[in-house]
Amino acid sequence: MGKKITIPATACIVITVVVFLELHVFRLPTYQTTTVSIITSDPYAWVNKTVILEGNLDGPIMTPSDLSLPYDYELNSSGQTIGLSFSTSVNLSKSFYSDQYIDAATGNGSSVRIYFLDSSLTVRIYGVGKEGEIHSHSPPRVTYYIETEKIERV
Repeated sequence: MGKKITIPATACIVITVVVFLELHVFRLPTYQTTTVSIITSDPYAWVNKTVILEGNLDGPIMTPSDLSLPYDYELNSSGQTIGLSFSTSVNLSKSFYSDQYIDAATGNGSSVRIYFLDSSLTVRIYGVGKEGEIHSHSPPRVTYYIETEKIERV
């Protein structure tokens, strides 16, 4: 009688563990399609949420040396903008860049050519809402942006 109960009980435990791992450990992010204007209307609500957005890329953003942002690019959509950073897994190929560039001096006296993204391209980004800080001479200010995990041309 003991073996008859042990086998189904073991099977139930194994199934429970597998279901738990599938739902909580190995779960892939579920992206929610939204718009920049919805996110910017209540950005805090989108922190740590996975999103899909469409729009046009701008950047890199050029700021004065005393201003530090947690993102280097922006996504423009229907007149609204939101900051974008790119995770290390995102590879922006040459197809995302325009022919426009500036030559900028570096601290060691050499120069570097900085190419701008092609703002005429419509892209779809997959990312996660983040909260960061803008640093300057005044106290830090809170800002919200999207950490991009994947990008594709539309």
